[in-house]
Amino acid sequence: MGTFPDSTCHPPVLTVPTESIKMEKTHVDVLYFLTCHERPDVILDQITNIRYYSKLTCHIILHSNPAIIAALTDKLPSFVSLHPVPCAKERFTYSLYHALIECFVYSQRLGIRSKYCIMLASNCMIHKDITNELLESYMAKRALNPVVYKPPTNNWNTALKNPELVSILSTLNSRGFQCAWHEGALIEYEVFEKITNFTLENRLWEKIQHTTCYEELIMINLYVHYTGYYYPNINAFPNGPNEVPSISQIKTMEQPCFKPCPRDINHILRVWLRSRYVYYD
Repeated sequence: MGTFPDSTCHPPVLTVPTESIKMEKTHVDVLYFLTCHERPDVILDQITNIRYYSKLTCHIILHSNPAIIAALTDKLPSFVSLHPVPCAKERFTYSLYHALIECFVYSQRLGIRSKYCIMLASNCMIHKDITNELLESYMAKRALNPVVYKPPTNNWNTALKNPELVSILSTLNSRGFQCAWHEGALIEYEVFEKITNFTLENRLWEKIQHTTCYEELIMINLYVHYTGYYYPNINAFPNGPNEVPSISQIKTMEQPCFKPCPRDINHILRVWLRSRYVYYD
C-alpha cells in the first residue's frame, strides 16, 4: 500500500475541518484551485489573467511552496489566498490530486463557498471572458455527451498499475472505469465537497501503489459517480498537452482556456494576452 514519499514534508489531509479560520462566510461564483510551484512572476501574470477574464465573482486558492509564498507575500490581491504547504509538490506523482483536495479543504477553512470550482495548472491561460452564462451553458451540454466505457489508452495505461484504486473507482460506476484530464474541469461546489469527503473518508491516497502524473483519474470517476455525467471542461489542448499552440489557433478555439502556455513571462503568447487587457482593477 502506497504512502506519501515524506509525510513530514507533505502531511496527508485526514478530515474535513469543522471550524473555519474566519467566522464570516464569503460566497463567490467560482473558486479557482491553482497549483503553481514555479516562478513568482509567472504566477502573478496568471493571476492577473484569471481575474481579467473572469467576468464574475471569484476567489483563487493558490497551492504553492515556501519559496513562492515568501516571494509573493504582500504582492497578492485580496481575491487570492495562499495555501501554505511545507514543500513543493512533486511533479509526476499523486501529490497533485492531494493538492487539489487540500485547496478545497482550505477554502472551507476560509469560509469561502462558491457555485463552481475550476482546477487550473500553472501553464493554463484564459483568452476569452468567463461568465456565469458561459458556465451554465457548459453544464447544460453535459447530457449531450453520455458516459460510456472508454478503455485507457497510451499514457492512461499507467493508471492501471494501481489495481486497488482502480477497483474502488470501477465499482462506483456501472459504465466502467473512466480517465480524463483535470485541467479546466468545471465542478459544482456540492459535488466537489462529496468528492473531497469520499477521498478523505476512504484515504484514497493510500490506495495508490504506483505514482503517476495521471492521478486525476480519481476526480473524473467520482464526478461520474455523483452526477452521472462527465465534468465539463473549459480548457483545450489544441496540439496536445505538450505542444504550444499558435495565436491563430487560440483565436479559433471554442473553449476560453488553453494549455500549454510556456512559463516564460516574455513569451509571445503571454505578451499577446497582456496586450488585450483593456483595463484591470
